[in-house]
Amino acid sequence: ELEDDLQLAAAMAVFTRMRMVDAEGRAELGYTGSPQNAPPGWRPWFESSAVRRQGYALVFGHWALLGYHRDHDIACVDSGCVYGGSLTALRLRDGTVIREQVVDAVVAPD
Repeated sequence: ELEDDLQLAAAMAVFTRMRMVDAEGRAELGYTGSPQNAPPGWRPWFESSAVRRQGYALVFGHWALLGYHRDHDIACVDSGCVYGGSLTALRLRDGTVIREQVVDAVVAPD
């Protein structure tokens, strides 16, 4: 069971840290910048995703420097809320995008 837990932990580390891949498709886990500033030969992981090639749409987050990004079958909903940006939600049923700005203070209910 520990082996299964370690495999799950390793998969989660890749899923939350992978943003770019190299020319052979190997994950570059240390990169956190935007695709425009990536080293030559690196590309966003989703451009060559096997899931996308099978015809599925991708909805993901955890890449604040990519920001909200929408293509016909790709949606990154990370708009940097933790850094002062907005919180973005995508309603899958109809594609509606909802954004809420960060508030500076939390108000306790009465």
